[in-house]
Amino acid sequence: MKIIEGNLALKGNEKIAIINARFNHIITDRLVEGAKDAFLRHGGNEANLSLILVPGAFEIPMALEKALASGKFHTKHFRVFIKFAELLNAHIHAS
Repeated sequence: MKIIEGNLALKGNEKIAIINARFNHIITDRLVEGAKDAFLRHGGNEANLSLILVPGAFEIPMALEKALASGKFHTKHFRVFIKFAELLNAHIHAS
């Protein structure tokens, strides 16, 4: 089996937010644990990691927008998440 892994190297000063929906917390709590583990394994500093909890998926795009607007978090790689949030928001409002 061929295994392909990324080689993310953080400097340790990046301030990162994880946005998690409380709905289906049995599943999403494990995803948060995985994200936190990956952040720490790649050199992140736990003091720079924030968890933003929202009631459900509908609130994730708004929470992301507010987190970015706050200027408190490292935004270099947020373009991907913004695009995902826009798609999610469009899908939610189309339903």
